[in-house]
Amino acid sequence: MSLTEILVTMNKLTHYLDALVPVQLTHMHKRPSDKVLIAVIIALGRNNGIPKMAKISKYISQGEMERALLYFSPDTVSAASDKTLAFLDRLPITHIFDRKDGIRHAAADGQKLTARVDSILARSSYKYFGNEPGITGYLAQDNRDFLYHSTVFSPTDREAWYAIDVMVHNNIVKADWLSTDTHGVTPLTFATMHFLGAFFAPRIAGMEKRARCDLPVVMEKF
Repeated sequence: MSLTEILVTMNKLTHYLDALVPVQLTHMHKRPSDKVLIAVIIALGRNNGIPKMAKISKYISQGEMERALLYFSPDTVSAASDKTLAFLDRLPITHIFDRKDGIRHAAADGQKLTARVDSILARSSYKYFGNEPGITGYLAQDNRDFLYHSTVFSPTDREAWYAIDVMVHNNIVKADWLSTDTHGVTPLTFATMHFLGAFFAPRIAGMEKRARCDLPVVMEKF
């Protein structure tokens, strides 16, 4: 099954494309067709870029795809994602592996990616990219493998601050527990999770080497 067929089928079931509304409300062209919006989703999602996607797409011009970009913003993409997640949440099969105690466990982690185009978020990091600039793609998934939150930030930023976004920027998946790796751990993260009513369960590397820091004290309090 092709990616295009999957996206078309999901739109028939969820109408997620309806959530894509123009950021600019004046001097707008006619709304792009569904096939143009789906082509843009593939171009952005696979990091192909609009020019390359236009070359391999039949009967879709680069100009059409560039105009369709006005329908994509963090808010509209998040709303479209919520439509899909709400549909999946109603399917009985997605609850087969639910915990008996009803706890929803989520995990968040960052992935370092080379930036193929200019970006104000891209930074140099020789450890990950060599001489090339790059970004961090931060993703959150729950125990049903629902990808319910994603964001992009500079690779020089600490991931811990964005772990808090995972808990407050979603309307469908409400995680009771959140796990991150060591990069998501700070005393502030523990405190914030406590006040959000969530249990923070990070996987901390080299825990025995951290016995002299204040982390165990924070963990004991919360």
